[in-house]
Amino acid sequence: MVYKILDISKYQPYVEYEKTAKEIDGVILRIGLTYWGAQNMGKDECFEKHYAGFKAVGCPVGVYYYSAADSVAAAEKEAEYCLELLKGKQFELPIYYDVENSERQGGLSKVLLTQIVDAFCSKVEKAGCFVGFYASTSWLLNKLDTAALSKKYTLWKADYRTAFDRTIACDMHQYTSGATVAGIGGRVDMSNCYVDFASVIKNAGLNGFNKRENDMHTDKENNCRCDSCEEVKKENAALKAVIEKIRKLAEI
Repeated sequence: MVYKILDISKYQPYVEYEKTAKEIDGVILRIGLTYWGAQNMGKDECFEKHYAGFKAVGCPVGVYYYSAADSVAAAEKEAEYCLELLKGKQFELPIYYDVENSERQGGLSKVLLTQIVDAFCSKVEKAGCFVGFYASTSWLLNKLDTAALSKKYTLWKADYRTAFDRTIACDMHQYTSGATVAGIGGRVDMSNCYVDFASVIKNAGLNGFNKRENDMHTDKENNCRCDSCEEVKKENAALKAVIEKIRKLAEI
């Protein structure tokens, strides 16, 4: 199954959440960013409003942090700041690290930029989050050790071309910045997602959710057909599929 995922920020300040939610399967919000000039960090001006609005209508939510880190130390500071912004909230979709800032990161070596992504993602992951990284195909091919990072973290790839790259495996593909959706004026980014992240994340107890117990019943043969057990079985199957995909990527 392919899920339709929207991503927005302060540049889409007015959203009719109920209308928009009916046309998508989830939304990735910009939670914060680092301004590349002085490298000051800040929360996206519309994050709290968008989070509350989409949560109120039952739409799965994830976030991305826009980086301007040019050192491992700076990336770790971004991770700490992002974790502060995440506190007290639940996210059905991953926490993504967005690397595309040409001013601060465009001239970095592949080794250093890869270390920067790993530093942020590992720190956020250790705090109990399901994390990933976002980059364009060009950066994935030329500026990052994508194979190494993809073995650890989920990948959100940006490629707007009709004949988009199919050599780099990803769990989510941002395919346009020119989509339209009810409830939001103007053009927006849209992605195809190939993983049921909500089930995986909730079942694993990540992103603010409590881990679900699979031993709610004493049926050791696992033959119970109640709704709760059937849901757990589906979630376990989704989790196993992600693990298997990671294993296959590791063998490439």
